[in-house]
Amino acid sequence: MQMTVQTPTANGLEPVVMALASWQRDGLPVQLHPGDLGWQWRFGADALADSLRVWSRDEEIVAIGLVDHGVIRMALAPSVNEDEDVARVLVRDLEDSSTGVLPAGSAVEARFGQALRSLLDAHGWLPDGP
Repeated sequence: MQMTVQTPTANGLEPVVMALASWQRDGLPVQLHPGDLGWQWRFGADALADSLRVWSRDEEIVAIGLVDHGVIRMALAPSVNEDEDVARVLVRDLEDSSTGVLPAGSAVEARFGQALRSLLDAHGWLPDGP
C-alpha cells in the first residue's frame, strides 16, 4: 500500500471537492462536508488549498483534513472506515508535527472512521480534547 499526504494547490481542488462530495451518506456520522470547504473558499482558493491535507492510497483520495484554528476536521472515504493500515498512516502523520500536517497541540475532529477513532483512542487522544 502506497499512501501519501499532500497539501493541494489551488488548481488541484476539484478532485478533492469531488471526492469529499462522493463520501456523503445518509445514516453515517456527519464529517467534513463540501459546504465546509465552500465556507473556507470565501478567503480564496489559495487559502482553502493551504488549509487542506489530502491522503491518497495508490492515487485514490481516501482521507481529507481541513485545518481550522488548531483543529483538523477529518473526512474519510466510506471504504476505509475499518481499514487499520490507513488509520495507522493517518495517526502517524497527525502525531508527528514534523510532517507539517498538524501543528503540535492541535486537536482532531474525527466523527467517522472506526479504525481511525479506535487508534486515536489507543494513542491517548481524548474525545473533545487535543
